[in-house]
Amino acid sequence: MHEAVRQDDAVTPNDSAAAGTWTTRDAWLLLSIGDHGRHGCRLSRVIGSADVRNHDIPTESECASIIGSLIASGLVEVKDDRYRVTPTGKDIVKLASGEFFLQSRTLLPPLAENRRVEGNVNFADGEFDEAFQAYRHRAGL
Repeated sequence: MHEAVRQDDAVTPNDSAAAGTWTTRDAWLLLSIGDHGRHGCRLSRVIGSADVRNHDIPTESECASIIGSLIASGLVEVKDDRYRVTPTGKDIVKLASGEFFLQSRTLLPPLAENRRVEGNVNFADGEFDEAFQAYRHRAGL
């Protein structure tokens, strides 16, 4: 359970920081969450989709920072431990084009039209590792 991302006490944006620049890593995780449609997915599925999309596993600190910023920027929401794109996030995800493994790059221009607010998800102790192990088990790794 991650207390910092519940909608009622959402990720605290760091408004004192200058607006950040979106990266392909941000787009990669936005697409990985967007892959799961309106019902969203649990963290283990985000990790799995990220691996499929990029043959790479995001670290816990990457997930905390990037997902936190996606939430703080209004592109992703979490409810009942399920991450899903907001209507704005969905509009951006729909613009992905080209080769599957390179789609993250195509999202940088539309992402740039949205302010990147720094945020951070505070995962409970062991939560990320548990999600990673659930993904590995499901994938037969």
